[in-house]
Amino acid sequence: MSNKKTAEISNPDPQQIQVADIGVRNSGFDSLRGIFAIMVFFSHVELMKYYNKMEHLFENDALFQLGRIGVTGFFALSGFLIIAHLLKVRDEASSTTTEKVKTFYFKRILRIWPLYYTIILLSLYVFPHISALHFDIPPEAKDARMNIDQLQYYYLFLLPHVPLAQLTVLPFAEPAWSIGVEEIFYLLIPILIFCTKRLLPWLAGLFLAIVIGRYIAFFNSEPPYEDFLFCIFTLSRFDCILAGCIAGVLYYEKRPILQKVNTAVFGVTLAVLIISILSVSRFTYQYYHYAILFTIIIVYVALNSKNILNNKVLQFYGKISFSLYMTHEIVIVLLIKNYNFADEPPVLLHLCSFIAATGLGFISYKIIEEPFLKLKSKVGKQKALN
Repeated sequence: MSNKKTAEISNPDPQQIQVADIGVRNSGFDSLRGIFAIMVFFSHVELMKYYNKMEHLFENDALFQLGRIGVTGFFALSGFLIIAHLLKVRDEASSTTTEKVKTFYFKRILRIWPLYYTIILLSLYVFPHISALHFDIPPEAKDARMNIDQLQYYYLFLLPHVPLAQLTVLPFAEPAWSIGVEEIFYLLIPILIFCTKRLLPWLAGLFLAIVIGRYIAFFNSEPPYEDFLFCIFTLSRFDCILAGCIAGVLYYEKRPILQKVNTAVFGVTLAVLIISILSVSRFTYQYYHYAILFTIIIVYVALNSKNILNNKVLQFYGKISFSLYMTHEIVIVLLIKNYNFADEPPVLLHLCSFIAATGLGFISYKIIEEPFLKLKSKVGKQKALN
């Protein structure tokens, strides 16, 4: 590739920027999804070892926070893609605003609900009766199944983060907390998008308000990590989604500032991100700075068709990332409870779990996700034809 072409990729003309369409898969975004899912997986292997009183590395701050940082990446990427898509839909003259909003919600349901409710229903009513999946809850937490008559409604109405904020765990459905946070956010954001043309000030204002509000909540809670309102505020990381949303607006509007996100900026951002993960504190409760770093990387991937993230293996894991994210705890616990890894090298459990989780994630994707994704794509085509 010539130096001229390289410069064009690193510093794209804002007039040539193509709006991200959530219906079109970007291989770089798939790779990012794969990386985020793998981060969560390896953190949760150590979490499950801790739950089951095995020798573990969960005291390590970086491993403790790795899954939470991975989820932050999911939040930022989701915000970027969905805001760009919604803005594009908003400005089309193909249908009324009401029809556009209805279509958005219907497609969101097809994307998220089938797998979400499969895992929730299994975790509530099936897994507790399978002895091979016995799940040990740590003493500092409560088992949601012990109060299922009342708590089941939080999970059934997409609010799994509410019990978790009270240190109440539903075995095998812990990852669902982030789905509840996203669904609440996406229930509200179309209203803002379709009601105002001055979107950036609103998004930036909300971002700052949440970040500052969380600091205030921390200093006014005693002790903060035992305070329900502080914990629910910490889990509800709308600021991380908003970071991606702000970048999505800049991308859609082809703002010249995007020219600054070149290969050098990408490299520096990646280095800062790695250092930040390795030096993270166990007691971190703010993740907006990780969201900002992830957002810069996301913008770079959006602007550069050729980048180091074009990797077939990572793209495969990105494709099954939602299934892998929602099902991986099942195979980890199954292996821990039915095979003796105590005298084996620690890496063996990670390796066996990863292989098994990959298989279960792929099966889940093919059986549960893919049929509804095909239906979702047909809904989009049908609306376009109409």
